[in-house]
Amino acid sequence: MSVFAKTGKRALKSVLAGLNRADEIGGEIRDIIVERMLENQRYVALRKRIAAARGKSYTSRAEAEAARAARRSARAAQAPPPAASVPKPPARLGDPDLPAQIYGKTSCPWTGRAIRLLEDLKVDYDFIDLDEPDNDPLTTTLVAETTQNTVPFIYVRGQFVGGFNALDELQRVGRLEYLLMTAEQRKEANPALANIAVTPRPNSDDIAPGEVN
Repeated sequence: MSVFAKTGKRALKSVLAGLNRADEIGGEIRDIIVERMLENQRYVALRKRIAAARGKSYTSRAEAEAARAARRSARAAQAPPPAASVPKPPARLGDPDLPAQIYGKTSCPWTGRAIRLLEDLKVDYDFIDLDEPDNDPLTTTLVAETTQNTVPFIYVRGQFVGGFNALDELQRVGRLEYLLMTAEQRKEANPALANIAVTPRPNSDDIAPGEVN
């Protein structure tokens, strides 16, 4: 055994003897001494030299923690960024529990006409203002669901009927009254109401100024 190895061995024995004496004093004091020794650079350097003399390696607690931190950072850098949070529109835009729903804009004259028609008929309706930023994602869903590109989007008892012109035509031929009924009310209604034919009218909503989405 080399002189250096013998010196290191004696130093390590001295350290262990000190730990044993500390253990006699009390466990808490021993833990404090061990904690400080593990962080002491001279102790770490001594352990490295002893390990090298034996053909081995020694990694201090600080070095091990630094390596773990480096691995965590590397994994975090490789991880894909979190997906942006996008408000999800409701799975179904038409609600059969509501007599009518109008997805429109306060700035749209055709939306105003649809609202006025329902109010004149004293029909309860729900108005969703697409001018509001929180409702903006609904526009894309409405266009995809209805294949209509203009506002308002009008639902009656959960069924999409079209824009203002469609609503006005349903009212003109007497079909709207039937569509506004609940399922139970329709069972007791005049069957003729269910068979009223509706002739499509030109969709002048398409040419309303400023109303193309």
